Amino acid sequence: MQAIVSESAAPKPAPRIHNALKKQASRGDARPAPKATPKKRKTASFGTTLFGVLIAVGLVWGWFNRGAYITAESGLGYVLGIVGGVAMLALLAYPLRKHVRLFRLAGPMAFWFRLHMALGLFGPTLILFHANFSLGSTNSNVALWSMLIVSGSGLVGRYFYTKIHRGLYGKRAEARELMTEASQFRQTLDEDIGGDMKDRIDALEAKAFAAPKGMLDAAAKAFMVTARARHLHTQLRRAIKKNMKPAKRARNKAVIAEHRAHLAFSKRYFQRIEQAAELSLYERLFAAWHILHLPLFFLLIITASIHVVAVHLY
Repeated sequence: MQAIVSESAAPKPAPRIHNALKKQASRGDARPAPKATPKKRKTASFGTTLFGVLIAVGLVWGWFNRGAYITAESGLGYVLGIVGGVAMLALLAYPLRKHVRLFRLAGPMAFWFRLHMALGLFGPTLILFHANFSLGSTNSNVALWSMLIVSGSGLVGRYFYTKIHRGLYGKRAEARELMTEASQFRQTLDEDIGGDMKDRIDALEAKAFAAPKGMLDAAAKAFMVTARARHLHTQLRRAIKKNMKPAKRARNKAVIAEHRAHLAFSKRYFQRIEQAAELSLYERLFAAWHILHLPLFFLLIITASIHVVAVHLY
């Protein structure tokens, strides 16, 4: 296959991160380079997607039929308020399982995390039906808005979580692991890269895996590396497709398949570069979110308790 070589710029001896990983591979510290088109990682199961769709449909239906079937003071509306409140209180089960030694034998963390995510959507949905999607007394309004703020905070935290883990339920991503995977994909693409593009990709790798000094530096790094990675990816794809044209005219299926595999590897390679660049930013954002989310949750418990007491006493 033809290499992408700049006539005007001779290759420079730039340091390459994945060269060190090749040495690790020779010692058995890294996995062998991939030989086939990589498979996409599943970020969510069918059940998770279906549950989210049902919640969304239920909220839309409830909004357009608010006040038609349910009253908060009695019957089904009262029951929904109790069940929704218990579901929100049960959200504490996950941090208890995570941090309290007594609960460490109560099943795998993955199960409790899934339950935590499900209750975080199910509970607020029931409370909204209980409230008929409308405002009421002062104490109920405070409790309702506290719940909505906590629920919104949970969705933000869920987004940050998926950025620093392998999907919603995957293990936590690490810079070293991303570096190893990027190196593996890069080895396959080396014959397509040459000249100034090689130098630019080397510089991109170095920037992506460099440790930022703070939140602003992490944000700037994520933005710049992502922009450069997408620009270089576009250029590389164009070059590979250009090199594929003679094989298409000759109907050489083996060479065409090789080019298509390289297109897939180039996509996965630049994805790893972007993930590595964003990792430190989202780790910092997730840590800051944790500091804010817990006080909000306790505020919700206090306001909900006041609401329940006020309703039953007055």
